[in-house]
Amino acid sequence: MKIIHVIVGLVQGGAENSLYNLIIESRNDNLNEHIVISLTDKGFYGSKFDEIGINCYCLGMPRRRLTISGCFKLFKLIKKYKPEIVQTWMYHSDLIGG
Repeated sequence: MKIIHVIVGLVQGGAENSLYNLIIESRNDNLNEHIVISLTDKGFYGSKFDEIGINCYCLGMPRRRLTISGCFKLFKLIKKYKPEIVQTWMYHSDLIGG
């Protein structure tokens, strides 16, 4: 199953840490493919996802603002991967990922 996680950013925070732990704990199940999309940048956890082989995309949106180009990039990634599940983390991600 392909799961796309849409999150505002990947700084050192509670939601970001929870996402990282969720993926670390489930990466050996071979049943699910996790893809992480940050609305902003790679922050702290982006390189950690790269190290463990998780596809991690950054849309480059400014903090607390949605952009048309960022929304279009998200749409293209969702269309490309055709996930069974899109999980959103935090308010801005809930709005755009929904």
